[in-house]
Amino acid sequence: MPRAFENGPVEWHRQKIGNKSAAAGVWKVNMKKSIILAVALMTALIAGGLVTLQAQDGASAPACWRQRGWADAQKKIGLTDEQVAKIKAELRPEKEALTTLSLRQHDARIALRETVQKAGATEAEVRAAAAKTAAVEADLAVLKANLHARIAPLMTKEQLDKINARQRKMDDFADAMIVGFIDRMVR
Repeated sequence: MPRAFENGPVEWHRQKIGNKSAAAGVWKVNMKKSIILAVALMTALIAGGLVTLQAQDGASAPACWRQRGWADAQKKIGLTDEQVAKIKAELRPEKEALTTLSLRQHDARIALRETVQKAGATEAEVRAAAAKTAAVEADLAVLKANLHARIAPLMTKEQLDKINARQRKMDDFADAMIVGFIDRMVR
């Protein structure tokens, strides 16, 4: 269970927004807009998880998105040109592995979703599909951890703090969206 949910996710969500409903209190949108927002968030989270696909020639996001995203990240973090060159030098040898594992992860998630939605799917089938997804995610996590160990020393403590703060902010946002969406759905 995510870190802030000691008293349960719905109670955590209510504490964050007060005892108002999310639709009436925080976002002031109707259910249809909330669903669209949740779908957009889920899409963004999935796209963020597949950011390593930028390395694949021609199959990733449009070049203008990649360039803008990388340039924005460099600026917000405060990376120097020298740091960028060193980071790219660390990533370059892992380009194929990152791409392959990211695509395998995406395929495994699709297979899991299809299994979950399949009429008459058994618990064993769902667990098997989930296990395949977990195995690929574990392989990708190990690769990312190894890359982090090589890239983190290239950055200053302040730069790493900025990255960590941004990640915490995104985690909190995702937690609130997920809990709020589910809370509104079951009311």
